[in-house]
Amino acid sequence: MKLLKDLSSVSLGDRAYLPPAAGVYIAATPDQLLYVGQSANMRDRWIQHHKLDRLMGFSGVRLYYLLAPQGFCGQLESALIRQFAPLLNESKGEVPLGYRFPTTRLQPAPKVVYTAELPIYHYKRFLLWAFSDRKSKANLAKDVLVARVEANQALIDLKLEEVAKSYGITVEDLVDKVIQADLGPDKKTAAQLEAELEKLVKKNSDDEVMGSEPINGAS
Repeated sequence: MKLLKDLSSVSLGDRAYLPPAAGVYIAATPDQLLYVGQSANMRDRWIQHHKLDRLMGFSGVRLYYLLAPQGFCGQLESALIRQFAPLLNESKGEVPLGYRFPTTRLQPAPKVVYTAELPIYHYKRFLLWAFSDRKSKANLAKDVLVARVEANQALIDLKLEEVAKSYGITVEDLVDKVIQADLGPDKKTAAQLEAELEKLVKKNSDDEVMGSEPINGAS
């Protein structure tokens, strides 16, 4: 499943190694997407998950996960469920252990690659790091980025609150706008999104001014 191949994952038996952080998780076999959910703490959620018995009836189940701000997890979960209709999310009642559902095929996910110039010293050290870890440069870059994101969850949430407040919108609205600008059908650059938000601030300010002006003839 191309949608899942770039996500971090653990086997169902190793679910205790899920990160103790907010995110969205996807339970899937190599050819079936079984269940999508979200939690403020994925590790704790899977200690006694209500779908565990159902999932143990399938072979080769892995738990794929994506770390995300807690305020955005519900939106992402709903979008994935609507798009892919996971088998156990859609089930209306108990599913017999070991029952094999028809295969759900996922559409290929777009692959996004970011490039950046590094000073030659740092590039050489990065190259040596990748070789000594027996990883490709792409996989090492992904691991480093994931680790940095995990380590800065609280800081990211704090900055989101500050930026949302500066534009006079909620954190949920800001998160939705940023995600849609990058992953939605109408892509925008960061500069275009900032210009759009600045226009929104100006419009709200003008509306407030208009609302505070006295009506002609009123005393």
